[in-house]
Amino acid sequence: MLEAYERELADVDLDPIEPLPRRHQRGFWMVAGTIAIGAVVLLVEIFANRPLVNGISRVEHDLTVARRHAERIFSDGGTFEAADASGLAAADAGRTYVEGDQASSTPGTVSVVATADTWAAASRSQQGTCFYLKLTVGRDATYLVADGACTGQEALKADQPQW
Repeated sequence: MLEAYERELADVDLDPIEPLPRRHQRGFWMVAGTIAIGAVVLLVEIFANRPLVNGISRVEHDLTVARRHAERIFSDGGTFEAADASGLAAADAGRTYVEGDQASSTPGTVSVVATADTWAAASRSQQGTCFYLKLTVGRDATYLVADGACTGQEALKADQPQW
């Protein structure tokens, strides 16, 4: 069997193998370049929007801290009435609290309305958007993000389950 195989191969005239033509990698570089440019644009966008994220985080933090103090005051007295601007200012020196009819004009300022069973607060972000938070006895907290008057009175309109 091997002899037959060798005879068969001996009859075949083997031409020297021609090298394949060199392929250009233009398509590869177009795809790689597009991906690289996309990555650079994405990084620029991330770093360009960093102040926006920080501003929003600060406002949400301010309202969360105010909420914790209001809930503590409610648990101590059974009412939100003492969690007004003066009550929160006494409990938290890190933020400025104003009455509910006064607007929050800068980050770090929280406008507050407090009644027996409802507490609402508003704070303006550095970009000018207002964040609202409302607590009502027996219900889940409600939130709202909107432009316009950034007062505790407006925060009473909060009706969303999250910011």
